[in-house]
Amino acid sequence: MRKILLLTALFTAFIHSPVLAKDNPQYTKAKQNFEKECVRGLATPVLLKNKVQKHSFQIQYTTDDFPLIYGLETAQLENGQSIRLENVGCESYGFDIQLILNAQNIEKNHKLCQSCLIQELKRIAVYFQTDDRGFYLYGIKALEQQFSKYKTFKVNAEYQLKGSEEMPQTFSFGKITKQKNGQYLVSFLNSVGPL
Repeated sequence: MRKILLLTALFTAFIHSPVLAKDNPQYTKAKQNFEKECVRGLATPVLLKNKVQKHSFQIQYTTDDFPLIYGLETAQLENGQSIRLENVGCESYGFDIQLILNAQNIEKNHKLCQSCLIQELKRIAVYFQTDDRGFYLYGIKALEQQFSKYKTFKVNAEYQLKGSEEMPQTFSFGKITKQKNGQYLVSFLNSVGPL
């Protein structure tokens, strides 16, 4: 009976123990590529843990021909909103962000209000650590410059911050979609580089 309990305990511990990153050859290759080829530092959390709920940060790796490591951070914001942030780049530095936002903050007359969305994106900066908040807001500033000139912006268009020609700071929306539950899925890339 003791043997069965011991074997059951060992088996259960084995099944539920996480695979260590150092034991994963794909992770090891991604880390080596990053350390050898990338000019930016290793990703660290950028969100303020005391301002968000259900915070998670992990180092992940890509699975393409030249795998690299990146940071994946997720958190719940107030009122059922959320953020998923990939801290990406090798010769550049970027935040690939996916937000779930409540419609009441970014709609007027049941339609997307682009100026309201810009204001909401600026408001979300309060969740970022001080050093990363400036970088995040520079991307939003590039979007604001576009909007103030043309009174609109487009998905899948890249907007560059004026004055950042030597090291371009760019912002581009990947998606702005209203979900069945009434919230919006907003994804965008904010990046600078090459460094």
